[in-house]
Amino acid sequence: MPGNLSHCSRLTYLDLSNNRLEKIPLHFVSLSNLKLLDLSQNNLIGGIPSSLGNLTSLEELRLSLNPLLGGNIPDSLGQLRKLKFLVLENNNLSGKVPSSLYNLSSLTAISMFLNKLHGNLPPNLGLTLPNLNFFQLSYNFFSGSIPVSLSNASQLNSLILGGNNFSGKLSVDFGGMQHLQKLVVHQNNLGGGEIDEMNFINSLVNCSELLLLVIRENHFKGALPHSIANLSTTLQILSAVQNQLYGSIPPGIANLVSLSLLDLSDNQFTGSIPEEIGKLQNLQKMGLMVTNSQRKYLPLRKFVCITIT
Repeated sequence: MPGNLSHCSRLTYLDLSNNRLEKIPLHFVSLSNLKLLDLSQNNLIGGIPSSLGNLTSLEELRLSLNPLLGGNIPDSLGQLRKLKFLVLENNNLSGKVPSSLYNLSSLTAISMFLNKLHGNLPPNLGLTLPNLNFFQLSYNFFSGSIPVSLSNASQLNSLILGGNNFSGKLSVDFGGMQHLQKLVVHQNNLGGGEIDEMNFINSLVNCSELLLLVIRENHFKGALPHSIANLSTTLQILSAVQNQLYGSIPPGIANLVSLSLLDLSDNQFTGSIPEEIGKLQNLQKMGLMVTNSQRKYLPLRKFVCITIT
């Protein structure tokens, strides 16, 4: 990139995505009015320069799809007090997310999908990021509990935390998230046997725009609450494969008229399949595979499906 680009002091939008750049040009840091910097889908190597923290007008930083971009996320990014979108997905980043980033109240979207990040989420996350709309950390090594304070993130549309090591009870009260569309927490260690650990389903009743509820491959234990019948009629996917759910399948599940996939495989349900399920005219796949020691860890793509015609 030409060095004299740094003299374009009024430049606000710089999109260099889908090229073959190997390094983040350091002379960008003098672009004091830059609001968007997109270097996604390049061949970036090394790490994220700490000097990017000097772009204090930045509102969007997109560095995704650079598989060789590694190292830690610099703490200096916490200086970007106007930042709204931080997209660092599908890279090779490691270490912990700097606490300074969790204090950027301006952030509305964070995506760090498919990296090697680890550590716990701060307990006050839902208070320090009150404007959070999209939060995706799937396929990293995050651990600890999912913060209860996320109950305060009333603008949240998507909470996608699958493929990590989160554990314990899911105690978030989703009742205030009226715009929540995606709750995806698969492939974690959530649950563990508390009597009321399935109560989070009750709070989802107020989420009238819910499309995806994916809790498969965890340790959730208990009966499906009858409140599941009152979930959003927009719900399209309900997957609870490989948990420890027991009891009968609530007949009211037939109220979820938009369901295209219902997968309750590898649990401990008893009783009969409710006849009411036949009312689900949009249902395309239903998985009710019985668990056994040989098949317990089969991936979702291998579940037994019944095609509804």
